[in-house]
Amino acid sequence: MIEFRPNVVEPYKGLIYCTTMDEANKILQTVSPIINKFIKCKIKIKRGCTEYGEVFPNYKKVDKNSKGFMKYKEEWNEKEKKFDGTQTKAIINPRESLEGISVSDILIMNNWLSYAKMINDFSYKEIYKEVNLSNYISKIISEQLDLRKENFNNN
Repeated sequence: MIEFRPNVVEPYKGLIYCTTMDEANKILQTVSPIINKFIKCKIKIKRGCTEYGEVFPNYKKVDKNSKGFMKYKEEWNEKEKKFDGTQTKAIINPRESLEGISVSDILIMNNWLSYAKMINDFSYKEIYKEVNLSNYISKIISEQLDLRKENFNNN
């Protein structure tokens, strides 16, 4: 994914959802060497959304042995069950997808390449040298372009 929130310094992110910190650590150890064969980047465990960590600073701690590590309280489980019971369940009708690359896939890749070019991440040239800038991405990032360039160059 590409990052548009101005309070988040990393320009890109990928998500793997885990149930426990132990599971997250195991996946990190497995995935890091594979990803680093193709992309040189910092890979880390992050707990929940950035905004939640801003409100609850201990939530950001990912070492379960560190002082202040926020543990899940059983009373929260009851509140979640109560809330979940009031929500309408989504009906999912899985469909077979087409083989190959779709127009949506191409647009997503073009947006990523366009974003990379705008923030001076020249790795886009390894995929396609002449990228047409996306008006959509340009509009979204226009107010934070300098910040994104600076953050990319410092990471």
